[in-house]
Amino acid sequence: MAIWGGCSSVDSAVQESKRFESAVSQSADVFEFGLFVLEVVGGRQRLEAELGQLEERDLLDFAWRMHEIDEMARVVDKRMGTVINLEQAIRVMQIGLLCTLNVTKGRPCMEQVVEFLCMERPIPELPPSRPVALFPYNSTGALCTGYSCASFK
Repeated sequence: MAIWGGCSSVDSAVQESKRFESAVSQSADVFEFGLFVLEVVGGRQRLEAELGQLEERDLLDFAWRMHEIDEMARVVDKRMGTVINLEQAIRVMQIGLLCTLNVTKGRPCMEQVVEFLCMERPIPELPPSRPVALFPYNSTGALCTGYSCASFK
């Protein structure tokens, strides 16, 4: 007990650690939800090695590129045909892209995401282009193309 300074200091350290982990976890969960939304509407997984064009292999990168040129409809799974409301699909993808923003650059919390999906709150305008990621990219160098990731060199 003397080493740790008593139970209260251990408890407070554990609580502080849990609070930090919770904040990180919630932020990561929002990011993953954004990817999930894109996968559902796009009808494919985030990384598709068999796709012909390199820039289309990473769904997140492809969705941002289509947003930049106002062609989000190209991301929607064509197998959905006419059963999908294209306007709603694009709205949901915009919410998905918001979820992938850096926390300090506009990533919403999950409560806000639910409000966006329920149309209780207007969706904030996305940046005109994908912000540069300043974190290690967990992909191979071949999939880390264009401006979608930044090296630490």
